[in-house]
Parts: sequence; C-alpha cells; structure tokens
Amino acid sequence: MRVNVQMIAAFDELYTRFSNAPAAARAAAMRVMNDVGEYLWGRVRQNLSGPILKLKTGRLRDSIQYQVYEVNGMITARVFSDGTVPYSTIQEKGGTTRPHDIVVKNARALRFEMGGRWNFAYSVHHPGSKIPEAMYMRRTMIQERTAVTRMVREGMKGTI
Repeated sequence: MRVNVQMIAAFDELYTRFSNAPAAARAAAMRVMNDVGEYLWGRVRQNLSGPILKLKTGRLRDSIQYQVYEVNGMITARVFSDGTVPYSTIQEKGGTTRPHDIVVKNARALRFEMGGRWNFAYSVHHPGSKIPEAMYMRRTMIQERTAVTRMVREGMKGTI
C-alpha cells in the first residue's frame, strides 16, 4: 500500500490518502496526522509571536486551531484561524482596506499618538491601508515540509 502525503494548494491542509487500508494502518495514520497537526499548530503560533508577525494582543495567535478528520479514506490535518479575528485573512494574503471612520464605542475618547503628541477624539477618518502579505500559515507549511514528511514516514513505519 502507498501513502501519499501532500500539501494542498492553499497550504493549510495536509492529508494522507489510504485506499483499502487495514484498520491498524488507518488508526496509525490518524495518530500521526494528529501529531502533525499539533506540531504545525505550534509552529504557526510560534511564528505569530515574533518571527513573522510581531505579537501585539495575541488574538490572532490564539485563534489558530488544528483539526484532524477522515473522509472517504483521506485523513486530513488542517491548521486554520477559527474566524474570531476578522483580520486573519488580510494578514495572511495581504490586501487593502477602504477609507472608513473610526468612532468611539467603549470609551469616552479615542487616544492616538501623532507627531510625538497624544491626541484625543470622538471619531477619526482613516484613509485606508495597504497590508502586505505576512504568509504566517503558508510560510510555516513551506518551512516545515521536510519535518512533516519525516514525521509521517517515521510514524507509519511498520504499519504498511
């Protein structure tokens, strides 16, 4: 039996495909893919703590999750942002924001530094931004490809 480990084009999923594999091999693959998912989850979170994006609040790092599941003989390890952080996609892929107003919600005033002075306002007009891609997910998947392949090969040794 052949085990196929492949990075999907979006680089957020890794899967192994089993055709008519015995139950013991599928169980071993589930364990291996769980280890892979946890490993990649940790590496993405680590990269969000400094090397790729500087840590500010930790919300993006804390939104990173992993999931391992099997559908039709294909075992998938998926690392993803859980959707609680609205800027996760624009940080990964880059993009632009439109001009918009920022208005006080939970305080009496907005506080921001400009020209070396602290300013206060009820609302401000933001001209929009061009956000460069940080590739926090894709870069991690690319960097860890060799380690992940090794993990799968070692974990599946003797089961197939």
